[in-house]
Amino acid sequence: MPRRKAPGFQIVAADTALFLTLSEQVAKRIADEILNERFPSGARLKEVDLATMYGVSRASIREALRLLDKRGLVWIEPRRGASVTRLSADEVDDLYEIRASLLAVAARRVAARTDPGLLDEARVLLDQAMQHASDASHGKYFEAVYALSQLIAEGAGSERLAALIRSFSQQVARYTRLSLRGVERRRKSAQSWRRLVRAIETRDTAMAEQAMRQLVTGSQETIREILRERSRKVAA
Repeated sequence: MPRRKAPGFQIVAADTALFLTLSEQVAKRIADEILNERFPSGARLKEVDLATMYGVSRASIREALRLLDKRGLVWIEPRRGASVTRLSADEVDDLYEIRASLLAVAARRVAARTDPGLLDEARVLLDQAMQHASDASHGKYFEAVYALSQLIAEGAGSERLAALIRSFSQQVARYTRLSLRGVERRRKSAQSWRRLVRAIETRDTAMAEQAMRQLVTGSQETIREILRERSRKVAA
């Protein structure tokens, strides 16, 4: 069986992008900009500016924005245009609680399966995460753990479950990235990932499920506080 390729921090892997339509390719590039916070929450996305930036027609931009609206990354208002979605703390809670339940099921299933190839990949990604947990920047750490979470989702043996997890990944990824800016938070996250990989090694399904819930909940609690702090600053 060929080795599975764990995706990195991009919304769509580079090899997959070769088969996308022009509008889908543009949607991918805009999504990556949102993920990397170059288009921040609430930012207006003007068709003319985007068409110039990406060298495509406004029709292609319009279709790309419609795709992103369906994925929850962009909000299109009649007669006002598109903007990057800005989620409330309550909306983020909803997303993370659903994601925690789905990924916990995936982690339990992965631990119950015997897949040496997946375990080898998980160990490599864990080593990368541990290496970058104390970096000044959070980018490399996020790439490693995002790939780990996708690996768990794809390795659970259920395409339906993997598809459900993917459907939330785009909305959640930028918030998870934001939650990992602090070194101490990344170190705690890395320890939870170490525990999860150990659970997979020992086929401890209960520990795998618990470790995954702890990972998602940790991000949820951190981003909730970040959003509330931003709200307090705006109110002031």
